[in-house]
Amino acid sequence: MRREDWDARYAGVTNLWSAKPNRFLVSEVGDLEPGRALDLACGEGQNAIWLASLGWNVVGVDYSEIAVSKARERAARESAEVDFVCADLVEYEPGAGSPSHRHPASAFIYARVLEGAIRSKVNDAPERTYQTGESWTEKPGDHHQVSQNASTTAPAKLLAVFVVDTSDRQIVIPDK
Repeated sequence: MRREDWDARYAGVTNLWSAKPNRFLVSEVGDLEPGRALDLACGEGQNAIWLASLGWNVVGVDYSEIAVSKARERAARESAEVDFVCADLVEYEPGAGSPSHRHPASAFIYARVLEGAIRSKVNDAPERTYQTGESWTEKPGDHHQVSQNASTTAPAKLLAVFVVDTSDRQIVIPDK
């Protein structure tokens, strides 16, 4: 499902999921000594917030900025300390890529290649190919002109972490 589809689902309702933590999480973790937790696909943050209420140090990650915004708002209302991050796993088929784009003026992007190789060109810098394990950043206002799988035979994956003002609803702005 595309980010825009998830954003629309989260924007259309007060709570897409139950406001309560997952019952299996509660039964498995409820009696454990608090530690660190990473809640991937955290949605509106119910599990992360519940863990934080028990004293856990929690990072919640989702790729819907609407969901992350709702999670931050709820955590603030409940005085829960959770670090919420908007991030996306980008998967490119052989030779595929993303159209030239920008991000909002508030956006800071961290990208790390998880598999394969990614060709990238940001602003006036020369085009560069990043291999598995390599990373780059994009500053607010940067123009990402090339983002493409460098291989025509193997897939590539990258993790993109977005640090963006919660009022910015569209985090990828295609060139016109």
